[in-house]
Amino acid sequence: MRRNINIIDNLGFTEHSVNSMAIDTGFIKRFRKLNGLDYLIILLYNVAKDIVSYNTMASTFLDNTDKSVFKQALHKAMSKPAFVVFIDRIFKELLQSKLGIAKSKLKSKFKRIIIQDSTIIKLPQRLFEYYSGVRNQTTQVANARVQLAIDIVSDVFSLFQ
Repeated sequence: MRRNINIIDNLGFTEHSVNSMAIDTGFIKRFRKLNGLDYLIILLYNVAKDIVSYNTMASTFLDNTDKSVFKQALHKAMSKPAFVVFIDRIFKELLQSKLGIAKSKLKSKFKRIIIQDSTIIKLPQRLFEYYSGVRNQTTQVANARVQLAIDIVSDVFSLFQ
């Protein structure tokens, strides 16, 4: 767990700041087994490993910490609209801290600076009906495309699909 907290520290966050953001955004009402930092670590660790199931998220979290969590609990928490607001706040704070100095210079020269990126996530084959990807005569693959565009001058996500 300490390694994961070091990663958060390197991003410029503390356990207290992440948990405060979780409370401020309404994602966490009161602390139970998991706090805002735990959810952020679960998300970052599993996104980096291309893990797309709540079951795998729960088991890898248990392997790396002394806390156990059920896949249903992760799904319930991460499906809340407040979770999206919480993650949005994390990204905005990260952008602010990493681009803060450069941004003041950029604002004087540009009205908008858009950074756009997309990635394709390979999904289990059983989801092909909902997330059709590539199909030819011999193979079909289920994919989900994630697209993001952010204006770094105003900190506004102009596209998140």
